[in-house]
Amino acid sequence: MAFHVPYSQRQTNSPVYIGFEAPRAHPRRRSNWWGLSGLLLSIAGLFTCGFFSPIALLISLIGLGRGPRRAAVAGTVISLAGMAIAASLVFGSVSNQMQHREMAKQAIQAKEFSHQVKQGEKLLASAVSELEGFRDEHNGSLPEAIDGNMLVIKYMDPWDQELRYDEGINRALVRSAGPDMRFDTDDDLTRQIKGDTDYEPLLPIDR
Repeated sequence: MAFHVPYSQRQTNSPVYIGFEAPRAHPRRRSNWWGLSGLLLSIAGLFTCGFFSPIALLISLIGLGRGPRRAAVAGTVISLAGMAIAASLVFGSVSNQMQHREMAKQAIQAKEFSHQVKQGEKLLASAVSELEGFRDEHNGSLPEAIDGNMLVIKYMDPWDQELRYDEGINRALVRSAGPDMRFDTDDDLTRQIKGDTDYEPLLPIDR
């Protein structure tokens, strides 16, 4: 039986296969090191709360341009998840910091408001004391509206507003406009002084 030896095999030092073709070499499997590196870094990024995930995402995106892409796709997905975790942590931290600052600001404002109210109360007490001196000098009679306001107008409350003198029946009120700087509102500060009056007020003063 005759055997045919291909001419190409005669010219080389490779083994000669008689009667059948030489075995074909299997193609070498390609490796996507970019994709694999991105996958490993994305997994490691989860242990750093996602702060390494942007680097892993960049490497994974480079790996997507090469084959095979499975590791690159997985690295991309995991990197995006890590970045979402990092973003939520940053947002929560900023939100908590802003809330803490707002609470501190409110606490300072409340402390300042309390201090201003105390100053306003002392100022009213000084004005009432002067009105009591007027009453004692005038046989228990309180001053009329114009005279009373002339006595208290020189007092400026902590909000830079003048005090007001309101007439009543056998009494009077010394009033501060309070923090809103508007008279006859709920935050007005008032002090009452009793005394004789021989007139009827135009409006009642129950506040």
